[in-house]
Amino acid sequence: MCKYDCGRAYHTACSKRHGRENERGVFTCFSCLSANRKKEKIVGSRVNREWVDGDTVDPKKYIPQAGDLVVYAFQPHEDFVMEYFDYLRFSRGEIFPFENDLSLCHENVCKIVDITYQFPLAPKWYKQKLNVLMKITLEVVEPENIQGQMFAVSYFDCNLSDFLIPKDVYQKAINQSKHIPKDQQVKLRVNGAIKCGLLSEVTPREEGTFPDSPWKSLQFFDHSAEEGGYALRRSKKEQGENLIYASPWDLLIQDDSLQTKLVDPVLFTSLFSQN
Repeated sequence: MCKYDCGRAYHTACSKRHGRENERGVFTCFSCLSANRKKEKIVGSRVNREWVDGDTVDPKKYIPQAGDLVVYAFQPHEDFVMEYFDYLRFSRGEIFPFENDLSLCHENVCKIVDITYQFPLAPKWYKQKLNVLMKITLEVVEPENIQGQMFAVSYFDCNLSDFLIPKDVYQKAINQSKHIPKDQQVKLRVNGAIKCGLLSEVTPREEGTFPDSPWKSLQFFDHSAEEGGYALRRSKKEQGENLIYASPWDLLIQDDSLQTKLVDPVLFTSLFSQN
């Protein structure tokens, strides 16, 4: 329960993604932390603008543009806010838009209708450069029952799994979802690092609440983490060691037919199937 009695309460796992505990174990939700921030220092002198100012396109990155159709995935958005809350600037009700409308707790197709730019906040203890922030306004296109709903998110290029995935990349991946057989080695991004993994299992990460979500539904044996021969790696895999969980859009399998402005083209095994 939040110490400000705002009505927000979470179980232990979710509380880590929706707020902070102090040294005495007292929990405060992100909404109340944001509302009670004092003397916010907005910094522009040590901000990295390269990711939005570049003249060339990095095929391994997606840079949002007005008019793009993207899939919004709420779980990696939670991860993003949890990791970078101290630098992000929020308007009222903007931290987690899916808390205001549970229909956003699915992979919804949205159109980017507007992008503005902001300087981040600068915690006193943080000495490195910060990225300039995008403030992205999204309009839901699919599903039809919530079509036209609008919400905003903060965004910048980081090492976490994307929560805005171009629609055509997402759909292409869905259509090719069964092209990776079990135990095939693939490359994937994990916290900014490139790893080699063997597909071990496909299972919902939150089976009880979101059984159809592809978020971190792919379980891999981290083939790049082990030294030694095949027998040792196989033994580690069977014992459940060095397992990593990835979302379909974290995989790196080249497909030159896709445009370079999109995130890494992927083939993946998904919980979805399309006719």
